[in-house]
Amino acid sequence: MNAPKGAGAPKGAGAPKGAAARKGADSRKDAGARKGAGPGVRGLGIDLVDVVRFAQIIRRRGRRFLERVFTPAERAQGKGHPRAAEHFASRFAVKEAVFKALGTGLVKGLGWEQIEVRSLPSGKPEVRLSGACRKRFRALGATRVHVSLSHTESHTVAIVMFD
Repeated sequence: MNAPKGAGAPKGAGAPKGAAARKGADSRKDAGARKGAGPGVRGLGIDLVDVVRFAQIIRRRGRRFLERVFTPAERAQGKGHPRAAEHFASRFAVKEAVFKALGTGLVKGLGWEQIEVRSLPSGKPEVRLSGACRKRFRALGATRVHVSLSHTESHTVAIVMFD
C-alpha cells in the first residue's frame, strides 16, 4: 500500500513530471515572477467609503480638508459635480486603495497630493502618481495602474491593481 503524500512517502513521490512540473506553481518561471522578474500583479488595494459620512467630514472640515487631500485639478473637477460628495468620496477611496497597493499605507514621505485621480472623457478613472508614491510604484516593478470604481448612494468602493 502506498503511503499518503507527506506521510513517509519517498522524496519526489507524487510530484508532477515533465511539462506538468514546469507549469506548476513552484516552477522557476513562477518563482521569478514573484521576485519581480516577470509579469504579474505588483500591488492590489481596495477601499470602501461611506458617502454620507464623507459628506459630513467635508461639511465639518471644509476647504482645508479638500486642499489637503485633493489636487487642484481634482478639486476643480469635483467643484461643479452634481453629486460632489460622492465624487470626492470615490476619489478618496482610490487614493486609499493606492496606498494599500503600494504596501505602505499613508506613511511619512507619501502624500495625498502625490496621487491624482482624473476622469477620461469616457468617464473611466485614471490614476497619476508623483513623488515618493511614483518612486515606490516603480520599486515594485510596476508599469501600469488599473482602477475600478463602483458606488451606490451611500457607499463607494475602489479597487486598484498595479502590474
